[in-house]
Amino acid sequence: MQTSPTNPRTSGGNPPVAKAGTDMAARVHRFDWSRTALGPMESWPASLRVAVDLCLNNRFPMHVWWGPKLINIYNDAHVPVLGKRHPDALGQPARDVWAEVWHLLAPQVEAVMQRGQSTWNEQAQVKLERNGFAEDAWFTWSYSPIHDEAGHVGGLICVATEDTARVLAERERDALEEQRQHQRALERARAEEALRDSNTLLRGISDSTGDVIFAKDRDGRMRFANPAALSVIGKTMGQILGKTDDEFLDDKAAAQAAMTNDRHVMETGISADFEEVVTAADGTRRIWFSTKMPYRDAAGQVIGILGISRDITKRKAIEEEARRAKDAAETANKAKDRLLAVVSHELRTPLNPIMAITTHLQSRADLPADIQEDMNTIRRNVEQEARIIDDLLNVTRLQREKIILHQEAVDLHAMLAMLVEQFSQRAVAKRIHWELSLNAASPYLWADPGRMQQAFSNLLDNAVKFTPQNGRITVRSDTTPNGKIRIEVTDTGIGIDPDVLPRLFAPFEQGKPSVTQRFGGLGLGLVIVKGIIDLHGGAITAASAGHDQGTTVVVELNALEHGLADAPPASSPHLEPGTIGKRILLVEDHEDTLRIMRRVLASLGYIATTATNVAEALARIEAEEFDLLVSDIGLPDGSGLDIMRALRQRRGGKGIALSGFGNDEDIRQSLDAGFAEHLIKPVDMRILDSTLRRVALSGGDGPTGKELLSR
Repeated sequence: MQTSPTNPRTSGGNPPVAKAGTDMAARVHRFDWSRTALGPMESWPASLRVAVDLCLNNRFPMHVWWGPKLINIYNDAHVPVLGKRHPDALGQPARDVWAEVWHLLAPQVEAVMQRGQSTWNEQAQVKLERNGFAEDAWFTWSYSPIHDEAGHVGGLICVATEDTARVLAERERDALEEQRQHQRALERARAEEALRDSNTLLRGISDSTGDVIFAKDRDGRMRFANPAALSVIGKTMGQILGKTDDEFLDDKAAAQAAMTNDRHVMETGISADFEEVVTAADGTRRIWFSTKMPYRDAAGQVIGILGISRDITKRKAIEEEARRAKDAAETANKAKDRLLAVVSHELRTPLNPIMAITTHLQSRADLPADIQEDMNTIRRNVEQEARIIDDLLNVTRLQREKIILHQEAVDLHAMLAMLVEQFSQRAVAKRIHWELSLNAASPYLWADPGRMQQAFSNLLDNAVKFTPQNGRITVRSDTTPNGKIRIEVTDTGIGIDPDVLPRLFAPFEQGKPSVTQRFGGLGLGLVIVKGIIDLHGGAITAASAGHDQGTTVVVELNALEHGLADAPPASSPHLEPGTIGKRILLVEDHEDTLRIMRRVLASLGYIATTATNVAEALARIEAEEFDLLVSDIGLPDGSGLDIMRALRQRRGGKGIALSGFGNDEDIRQSLDAGFAEHLIKPVDMRILDSTLRRVALSGGDGPTGKELLSR
């Protein structure tokens, strides 16, 4: 056997074996090798000593098996591989150390020891019992021969790496990935199934709906159309797929309109609704309500449109029919209003000369008492006739919501006291006792004074009318817990039957026929009262214990929040003398009215020039100077409004309209034309005189009677 050259690091010519620095180096040196086939360390050949030194000084897991029995020597890094076999595995034959896996190792060991062939194993799985239980472990290792001094294989050196943790981690990772893939596959399968179900559902909806559903690309070419769409245009999918509306629709105008709408949606990127007209395959023109939405790709870019269209032809026809019916109803209402206005005018006009004559005669001091009483009778009946006409017009205006309120702060207590005074003469004649108890904390409300006076005047009129001789009427006010003004009008009159109470505020309701026969009237007064109270946001109720048990009417109205207790009372206009000799142009086409009014005006000290039509009045204005114009509105050749405008333009004069037309619009037109006041026929001559004085003496020449709109 040849020996290796002397190593300069050793004495005696043998290479040293590491003694310190690692636990296994110390154990190797302490071990009694004489009890093994290797013999004492001092006798080891240089090749073994070098291999052992290399192993002990290496941080990589390594072991050396030497000699026929493959005596085991290993380093610190190899200890975890041995597990519980350490430290007993040191100096033991490899077959004994790895008995349970020797059947796997023996063939490779034989290849190294007998034939000098190196081996390689990568992540090889072995079952070991190294920690008290059998476990699978994975190792990568190689066996390399160690030649002794004679050149023969004396042993082997093994470099081993345990891959168990890595393999288990990879396996866990692979298992998780497989699980994720399986989950993804399940989710994909579910999604595909849901998509199939959704597609089936959408296809079912698309195929069964009567609405048109379609999709177009960015260039307006058809990409999808449901059966309803194909049925409307009478085409197959093959005939329209990939084509624009202009290419497959015969109605080119409709096609261009639809394509314009499509471009608008695609350019703006905003959904929009359109009404589109398309000629169907049967030749009928149909109106479609189309909702068009932009269709976007994954990047959010508009690549086409989706559309749903519903046939609204029938609905549009119904709407058009409803519009025509509405127009016809409005036309009929206007005609009715005009008819009522004309009828009112024609009914009022004959009353005017009667009222004028009556007023004129009553002003005479030498009129015998019996004639004076006859004049009072005539006057009362004329006023009653005028009220009936007013009631008819008021009910019509209330039902059509034509009443315009002109609201201001109103002292309700003062108004009620004034109305009671007005009705006192009638009450005294029937020996009715009045009781006025006004206790509301604040009597002020925001109201139209004329309309409010009209409402309470009707209530008091009913109370006086239906209360018999020696009866009692109580007018009481107080404040409700929620701050409203509550007014009660209670009488001891004929009462109201229980079956009548629910319909008391209905038009023409008067209870039993005997009531109408006894008291007359149309049964419109309470309808007007309720309409006025409702317009003011108030409420009205009536109660009665029955026949001859009297009636109580309760009205609740909103009080002004802070009241106007310190506000000065409104003063009546101060009428000064000075109207004597005022020149008046009187325009009236009713001959009797013209004659009587001229006589009355003359008796009042006015100089009246008359005209019976517009042309005659304009000629008078050109030829003469006038201080006042008193004119009818409806004239044979035009309107008194034209005369007022001409007078203001040429002379700057003042005027009073005197007409049988008396609704809000008539009054507004009069004021807009320049009239200072609008008096409604029949006119009490005392009121006319008062109005003439007020207008004649007022400063300026503008309208002063806008409050008439609320009368």
